[in-house]
Amino acid sequence: MSQLLPTIQPSVAIGDRGIPGHSRERADSTLTPDGRRAIVDSSIALALTAADVLADDDVRAAAWAEFREAGEPVRVSDLVPVAPWPDFPIDPTTPEGLS
Repeated sequence: MSQLLPTIQPSVAIGDRGIPGHSRERADSTLTPDGRRAIVDSSIALALTAADVLADDDVRAAAWAEFREAGEPVRVSDLVPVAPWPDFPIDPTTPEGLS
């Protein structure tokens, strides 16, 4: 989406810095009082940001201006070669392969 529209990529500090992301320990840290507070605070911040974008023409115009200034969208296929379609015993794109 961020290649086609202005977006944001927020992050939230939950738990100790040394805990790897997407780990059981990181998930457990969301259940602590500090983790819950971080989730609530960040949810409120995201909602207020969305309200600002929806309500303020100048904010939207500035976001689009910065997006356009960054240049043309980068297509993933320009960065990563598309893998060839694998050989299947039955072609899954035909009616026979879908049954």
